[in-house]
Amino acid sequence: MVSGHATIESLESSPGRFQAILDDTAAEFPDVEVIALGGRLPSLAHRAGVEIAGPFTQGRRGTLCAMAAASRELARLRGQEPAEMTIAVSGGAGFIGSQLVRELAHEFRSVIALDPRHVGAQRREGRILFTDRVEQIAAADGILVLTARGDDASAIVPFLTPGTVLADDTHPEIPGPLRRQIASRGVTALKVTMSADRFRTRPRVPMFQSDDIPGCLLEALVVLERGGAVLESQAGFDRAAHELGFRVRLSPHVDTS
Repeated sequence: MVSGHATIESLESSPGRFQAILDDTAAEFPDVEVIALGGRLPSLAHRAGVEIAGPFTQGRRGTLCAMAAASRELARLRGQEPAEMTIAVSGGAGFIGSQLVRELAHEFRSVIALDPRHVGAQRREGRILFTDRVEQIAAADGILVLTARGDDASAIVPFLTPGTVLADDTHPEIPGPLRRQIASRGVTALKVTMSADRFRTRPRVPMFQSDDIPGCLLEALVVLERGGAVLESQAGFDRAAHELGFRVRLSPHVDTS
């Protein structure tokens, strides 16, 4: 696991600097076959127009795989079938969120794509409601949080409905004080991770349980095992991840407060 001194804000203002970091990283680790871009870096690369090419993976397939699996796990925890549920994606206009809501619409009764970038009159396309109105979150049975930062989830807290289950995939994650506010609303907040018996992380990924990994790292591991062709379709990637033994886990956050 490698990190640098550059902040997200500095990279947003300088795509050239971002490209230089990728080039330097590839040069520093010439024998590494696949390098995962973690956290907010994949969406940053997308916005900056920086092309992600080998040895790097952008994480999109892995994160979509993880979050689609998390949505089904939310249904299981509630004792419902997806077709009976309304699910919300907070961050539904983002790099991953905009693709995820369309995937979920094939399985769930209704999908709320909540994002402040959905400015103006809310609109419905089939089973998807595109909206910037946070009060719509009250209709959700399950919520997937894909905002840029965990702190962004504070906007939805006043509208949470008791009994809702929330899956957190933010980087940085929803902080402890905010999770306690969510719990006070009668809502269970869990962290989305992936794991497989055949893979071990030493030391563990910071803020993750045992050998769990984020979706962006999932993509790198699947590509390492099956090659870059596995990224050609989401269905093919999901199938490969399943065959390799990866499964989603919704577990309590590691409490460091």
